[in-house]
Amino acid sequence: MTVEKSLIHLVDDEAEIRSVYKDLLENRGYSVQTYESAEDFLGVDLGVRTGCILLDFNLPKMNGLELQAQLKERPYQLPIIFMSGQPDIAPAVDSVLGGAIGYIQKPATIADVIAQIQIALCQSEIIFKKYQSRMLLTKREAEIADHLMLGKTSKIISDDVGISIKTVEFHRTNIMRKLAIHGIAELTALLT
Repeated sequence: MTVEKSLIHLVDDEAEIRSVYKDLLENRGYSVQTYESAEDFLGVDLGVRTGCILLDFNLPKMNGLELQAQLKERPYQLPIIFMSGQPDIAPAVDSVLGGAIGYIQKPATIADVIAQIQIALCQSEIIFKKYQSRMLLTKREAEIADHLMLGKTSKIISDDVGISIKTVEFHRTNIMRKLAIHGIAELTALLT
């Protein structure tokens, strides 16, 4: 299995911004894909790989916050760094409250952009590992894992889910084996 390089998705309606940032980032070894609009970005299957999204706040039609809200509905999410040429603080607050990990005021230095990207890529690695771990589990095991992380006993889980205590314990053993962990604290750290 080959590991794909992290991909930076740059969504900005200004062609010059897309071109300049793409060139600057690629010259520093990053892989960059650009999109002119939120709709263009939504039309692409991102797959499951590490990366981040540099997202302009003021896009035509669907703005950055609206795109962010739609992306939250997807099972696999990439960290978002918002960018804006407007000096207004409200968009920055709204974007971070919506889950963005960063906000860049345009024009920004390449050093500032790279610093934000490095943070986002570290976060993306964590998200990717958690997603991979969860994908190792069957639907029932994932359900049991969710109950275990809430601190529920096997008896309570068996009542909630409608299966025997022995079956809950069987799933618990499989979860621990598949994820190579030894307890609920490790399970919680791995999946949340």
